[in-house]
Amino acid sequence: MKKNKLQQLQQQLHMKEFPLIPESVDSAAELVESFLQSWKVEKSAVIKLRINVEETLLEWLSVCKENDSFQLSFGKGYGQYKIQLRYKGAPCNPLTDSDSEFGSWTKSMLSKLEAMPVYAYKHGINMVTFSMPRPKLNSL
Repeated sequence: MKKNKLQQLQQQLHMKEFPLIPESVDSAAELVESFLQSWKVEKSAVIKLRINVEETLLEWLSVCKENDSFQLSFGKGYGQYKIQLRYKGAPCNPLTDSDSEFGSWTKSMLSKLEAMPVYAYKHGINMVTFSMPRPKLNSL
């Protein structure tokens, strides 16, 4: 039973790797927007999440080395949509960087969406995860 649920979750997970270059920031943001629209997320939430994905990637772009890359993954399960960005390198938390206004701006913008980003650094990989509840179906 658990294996079946895991397989279903993996089928719902989409991952793509990009070179960490300015053109990829826009490509990844467009992909995020496309997935959120396919999940029927409200337009205002789509725009806010897209901007936050772009800001995260731009922060990493400012510290990256030549030939670095990042991964973008999407998933849905357990009543939530998840978007995760991963960048292998030295710790770089775009949510609290002292040179960036991104952290406080993100908190105010995403708190209304219940999509607060979470930063983690594990095994040399920076991760920012955006989770937001799926819209509830109206019961008649």
